[in-house]
Amino acid sequence: MGSMSLQAESSTSGLTNRTDFSPLDDVEQGIPGLLTIQSDGSVVRSNIFLQNVDACQIPVDGVASKDVVVDSDRGLIARIFVPMGKKQEEERSIHKKLPVTLFVHGGGFCMFSASTVIFHDFCRKMAQKANTLVVSIDYRLAPEHRLPTAYNDCFDFLKWLQSQASEEDRSTVDPWLDCYADFSRCFWFGESAGANIVHHIALRATTEDLRPLQVKGLVLSQPFFGSEERTASEIELEHDEPIIPPALCDEFWKFSLPHGASRDHPYSNPLNEVLPPLSKLDLPRMLVVVGGLDPLRDHQFSYVSHVHEAGKNVKLLFFRDAQHSFPLMADQSMYADMLLKCLVKFMQRRSKPTETSGCRRRISACMNAC
Repeated sequence: MGSMSLQAESSTSGLTNRTDFSPLDDVEQGIPGLLTIQSDGSVVRSNIFLQNVDACQIPVDGVASKDVVVDSDRGLIARIFVPMGKKQEEERSIHKKLPVTLFVHGGGFCMFSASTVIFHDFCRKMAQKANTLVVSIDYRLAPEHRLPTAYNDCFDFLKWLQSQASEEDRSTVDPWLDCYADFSRCFWFGESAGANIVHHIALRATTEDLRPLQVKGLVLSQPFFGSEERTASEIELEHDEPIIPPALCDEFWKFSLPHGASRDHPYSNPLNEVLPPLSKLDLPRMLVVVGGLDPLRDHQFSYVSHVHEAGKNVKLLFFRDAQHSFPLMADQSMYADMLLKCLVKFMQRRSKPTETSGCRRRISACMNAC
């Protein structure tokens, strides 16, 4: 898969409900309320946050959806969302086809899937509001499959999409992609851990010839980054964040990083990335979304500064009163709507030179950051 292929650091392979934990481990361990690793190595996940919804080819709110099996051996499935309303017909009359957004869900690398209702609903809303064909992708979860498994799975989705775009026998291509997808206008959108994945996929893609795919931009919504040392925002919001307090982040890293790795590993702390440096890589333009009430915000601000200092085209979209994963929350839907409006602008804008100021400034009005 290219010179930057990531080698799995776990002996497990395929879809299994086992882990590589030693039988000498505690009788039960895991993340209280979310997942339990039992003495036989099997993983039991709480169903409180795992409500799933089926795809529906009959349009719901003007968007049809369906599942496509990408790799049956690994259980990798893509859920495709296609907007079918009047606005979309007008778009296709101009551009013929729709831009493609590859969406990667969050969950600390340990939870959720493309069929989880909160991600399904957001992808449907994004397809409708941003007028884009959305491909929401699954990846194998930790702790059964520690990093870099998720990176490798998601990169394989990108190669699958490339094969769909380049296949000469169009009868073998998924009919929705063949009919509606403009492969010359592709974007990545990652949420939380999904945004972390998008960062690592983007680095790896710089060593690959993806033609005829053209990745025009990356959206990293509240990327899940970390470090051994607590940041000021983690200390400030340690007891005020109900979604992802720092102690929970520590647990997700404990069960998703390679065995023996600390939170300063490049998978969690991109500021410790090894060669090649970002300045040497041809990366698409980026939009990084940050919430003011997210304990991870200082990691995200540092990331934006890091990318900017490398001379890359990066924009910061800051929501002062938004929590972690706000696009998925009903009580923060106003911010989600504003994000999608900014996404439309980002997708429509042509690449411009790197901006030289304001990357780290806490912008109070999100539209100014678009």
